[in-house]
Amino acid sequence: MNKYKINVGCTIMQKRISLVAFGLACIILFFSGCVEETSNMVSIPDKVFLESDVVEFANISFDKVKNRDGDFIEATLSWLFHNIAGRTINLGIDIQIYDANNFLVYSDSKQIIPLPDDYTESFSPLHNTITLTGKEAQNADHVIIYAFEI
Repeated sequence: MNKYKINVGCTIMQKRISLVAFGLACIILFFSGCVEETSNMVSIPDKVFLESDVVEFANISFDKVKNRDGDFIEATLSWLFHNIAGRTINLGIDIQIYDANNFLVYSDSKQIIPLPDDYTESFSPLHNTITLTGKEAQNADHVIIYAFEI
């Protein structure tokens, strides 16, 4: 006969406590790897300037996208115009994008024919969007749009 009894089994309460402790440890490990992720897009519409007597912005966006290293890899400029000329006009647009030192990074010209009196564009077609990538996107700092009647 064995006078020394070894208790190998656990009580139900001990099993429950172990299970709860294991569950809490898993939850803590799961959330410890979480880092609050911030958006990789920076919106800077206040760096877009319009010089015009015939249109005004109905909407404007200038968004720059960063990669994981924090470098800008894409810059997208989109706009919508409202005709304030008081008549139907044919519109010419010169878009100039500059770096922080006022060096020209990108330049383009476009035409909108015709733009009816008091008309407000309601969507951004391809002619109202410019996308830059690479060094142009990295260096793009501010935009001047010249809109004039042609």
